[in-house]
Amino acid sequence: IDDARQIRAHRPWDQAKSKADYAAKIKQISGSPIRWRYAISSSFLPAYTQVLQSAVRVETLRQLALTAIAIRRHQLCHGLLPPELASLTPQYLKTPTYDPMSGGSLQYRPGQNGDFLLYSVGEDAQDNGGDPQPMPGNKPGLWEGRDAVWPKDDT
Repeated sequence: IDDARQIRAHRPWDQAKSKADYAAKIKQISGSPIRWRYAISSSFLPAYTQVLQSAVRVETLRQLALTAIAIRRHQLCHGLLPPELASLTPQYLKTPTYDPMSGGSLQYRPGQNGDFLLYSVGEDAQDNGGDPQPMPGNKPGLWEGRDAVWPKDDT
């Protein structure tokens, strides 16, 4: 629960993930005389990090979607893209959007012809400038890229 609270408090995913790695704790307890006290907990802990990772990914997608919608609403009302994400609050977003992967703000750059670049730094928490190219050995996909980039609008 504390790990989920850290993420909700805008702590970066890589910090929460390192604290959520219970493999060493389980290994230490499994050899102790009190291991029976943790029998049920130890059976669930291996999947815990995966569940937490899924929740962070979903929240990141939610933040990207809310922000993309707000950007388009701003564009429809004013005829141009917002110069920065901060200008979306409070008219289009109640609270500033954030990147659960970094704990900071999502990354945004307005482009030419009404397009924009919106992205999360991804699970490695490294800003690669909105590079959607997969890491070596990965197949293409939102979470396999160097950054998690919101898809471009082809309208």
